[in-house]
Amino acid sequence: MLNSSYSEILSQLVEMQTCRRAALLTRSGSLVGISRGAEAIASTSQENALSAVSAALASSTRELFRLLGEEDAEYALLRGQRQTTLISEMPDQLLLVAVFPSAVNEEIARAAAEFVGNKLISLSPPAATGGFVLQPELRDQTMRLLDELFLQ
Repeated sequence: MLNSSYSEILSQLVEMQTCRRAALLTRSGSLVGISRGAEAIASTSQENALSAVSAALASSTRELFRLLGEEDAEYALLRGQRQTTLISEMPDQLLLVAVFPSAVNEEIARAAAEFVGNKLISLSPPAATGGFVLQPELRDQTMRLLDELFLQ
């Protein structure tokens, strides 16, 4: 399910002419935000394919870096003839996938990831700093279920 706040952040990134289009995914592969102009990707079959492949690529890239002794790899730039794709870890266990013109340099791509990361942190500071935030009605329901589970 797309989050309108996430989609707005990505659209701001595109409007700044930093990248052509962008998407936010969960690490499990669900599309949660997409920039304006990239809605065609949001068809069910393409959404599933983009999400699954991007999440798998991010996971395998992270593992490759780990095997090579690089523990703090935050992003990967994939350069093609017509475009460059950035896959970057974001707060709240999200992944940013941003498509740039082929001539983009690493500093611009990193600045784009930093822009999105800072915006995400400003949306939910406790969750972005390692805490877990539930809406009050969900928190109450969760506490009742936990009480039932452990107090019986």
